[in-house]
Amino acid sequence: MKKWASIFLTAIALHTTPGVQELKAQTSDKLVLVTQALDIIPAVNLSFDQLQVVTLDQINKARSLYNKAPLQIDTILSKIAQDYANKQIFEHTPEDLKTRLENELYPYKYASENISDLSHAPSATISLAIKWQEESFLHNKNLLNEKASYVWIGFCEGILVIIFSNK
Repeated sequence: MKKWASIFLTAIALHTTPGVQELKAQTSDKLVLVTQALDIIPAVNLSFDQLQVVTLDQINKARSLYNKAPLQIDTILSKIAQDYANKQIFEHTPEDLKTRLENELYPYKYASENISDLSHAPSATISLAIKWQEESFLHNKNLLNEKASYVWIGFCEGILVIIFSNK
């Protein structure tokens, strides 16, 4: 027990030392630069991993403007959003989302969904897609909903699917 307490205290001490804090800041600054660089690339040209990083960053930037808690990617269930994006369906209803979540046996307390069709704007970036969502009352309501803790992202041939949830 003393060994684990010692390791824990050492870890805390290391994380609070100026050198480690400076390294964290540099890493954070590099991540900001990477997401900014990726966001000037049209969404259709991003890899799925890049798309998730940039979309999460843009969603959390929008949420921070309204003092909303940042969301986290739910990587285990991003499959639901991706499967729907793959179908290239630009329609959705709350009942449809509920059915898809229940079919995957996903236990949730809250879920909502935003879909953007970027296929007609091949040069559209993720920040532009999120800006469009912010300008739409219903999309912005989902984007800023305090009930959400997680976000799942799917993208296929211009269809961006974002599912917000809380377990």
